[in-house]
Amino acid sequence: MLVIELMARFSIVFILLFSTIFGQRFPDAKVDSLLINGINEILKEDYNSADKIFLSLDKKYPELPFGKLFLALTKISMANDYNIEINEDDLDDLFEEAEEIIENYKDINGENLWYNYFVALVNGYKSYYSIEQGDFLTGMLNGIESIKSFENCLDIDKKFAESFVSIGNYLYWKSKKTEIIDWFPFVEDNSSQGILFLERAVKETIYSRKLAVYSLIWIYINEKRFDDAVAISKIILDQFPNNRFVKRALASAYYYLNKEKSIETLTEIKNSLINDKVLNDRNKIILNYRIAKLYFEINKNEKAQKICNEIIKEFSTKENIDSLVEKRLEMTYELMDQFKAN
Repeated sequence: MLVIELMARFSIVFILLFSTIFGQRFPDAKVDSLLINGINEILKEDYNSADKIFLSLDKKYPELPFGKLFLALTKISMANDYNIEINEDDLDDLFEEAEEIIENYKDINGENLWYNYFVALVNGYKSYYSIEQGDFLTGMLNGIESIKSFENCLDIDKKFAESFVSIGNYLYWKSKKTEIIDWFPFVEDNSSQGILFLERAVKETIYSRKLAVYSLIWIYINEKRFDDAVAISKIILDQFPNNRFVKRALASAYYYLNKEKSIETLTEIKNSLINDKVLNDRNKIILNYRIAKLYFEINKNEKAQKICNEIIKEFSTKENIDSLVEKRLEMTYELMDQFKAN
């Protein structure tokens, strides 16, 4: 798998990891129930149902930022899953409204555990969003602020294991992105510590356990621990067998272990999108190209060439295709050239 693809998938991890809820459940059982149900709908990729639940949460509890923040998460998750553009104005409005609610919450309750969690959450979302928009400096600064707030949560409650997911990811990926200068003073390799944080989160957290698992899948792939990635993915897929986020990661792990299984998993993702009636041009050409390339790599050129011909037939005459689709079409032509060379 290409490094750039891994980093693209990590972008999804980066936002999903911030959707955790406390192992210490929110004191209001109704709020807690709405949060659980909404997050489960996201994991089932039923974004309309999740949206309705979080709209209800926002309406019933306007003094809490949960509704605004998880509405943002739903929009971002759907955009990543369907490979569509995020509505910038909608997200900006949700962020601004959530921050106003958080400030009001602090005026009443002080800088308690929940306040620090809310701050960590909104900064996590803003960090991801800034990075997606190409503003890496703002994204990095917001990310650091988010981690600080999660650390504040641990200072207040040492048993707050949900922080381990975010801090673990931060320690691991920060180390990996700076390993080229690990000889420089004060630059430490904390990747092993990051993995330990996440592995502990899998054992100790309640609601964010699945998110810790998802993070570890990609880290294991990056560490070339492909069997571990496949094994741990079952924790989520046993409960949510159609989860496309995990299956995308699983297909990447299988790429190194069993390319036939990788093809099978990618086909399952495509069929799932078809069944949900959300297979658009971007996902279609990305998935079909990956399947064709895998067939070529296992010397099933006839199948690979058939898929490539279908891609070219469908997209070469289409007008107004976006840059992502255009790039994949170019890659398909290049793959066809490889057939001819062989």
